[in-house]
Amino acid sequence: MDEPNKRTDGRQPVLKAAKVRFNQSVVDCLVLDLSPGGMRVSTEGFVAFPETVQVELRTGGLWRAERRWQRGLETGFALVAFAGLSGEAAAAASRLYDAVRNDGLREVTARLAAERYYDHPDLPRLCQAATAAVHALEEALRVASGRS
Repeated sequence: MDEPNKRTDGRQPVLKAAKVRFNQSVVDCLVLDLSPGGMRVSTEGFVAFPETVQVELRTGGLWRAERRWQRGLETGFALVAFAGLSGEAAAAASRLYDAVRNDGLREVTARLAAERYYDHPDLPRLCQAATAAVHALEEALRVASGRS
């Protein structure tokens, strides 16, 4: 199944261990290049991948992926959706979630607000940006760790 190059994002060369999961099978592979929308993997032997698989990067990220092309030992997958984290990566994200929630940044920004930011011209904007970033980080870690 050959397709012309339709990718819109540039690929970055990488060498990352991964596993491709489908049906009851798990195939070890090496990610050769990666972009926000896809990846090219290589396997030790030929594998007839189905159209839809799950790719687990060694770092713990799980992706629902669709096979776009296959040539010999190499296969191109489109990354359809982030499916979460596996194993230790989910546990680590959970620990980071707790750390972000308990690190005291909220207390610092609340104190600064109570003191009217000491009339510093940049502190209100910086505190708002920090608070928004922490909320976004908390939400991403909560979802990644599987907490509801």
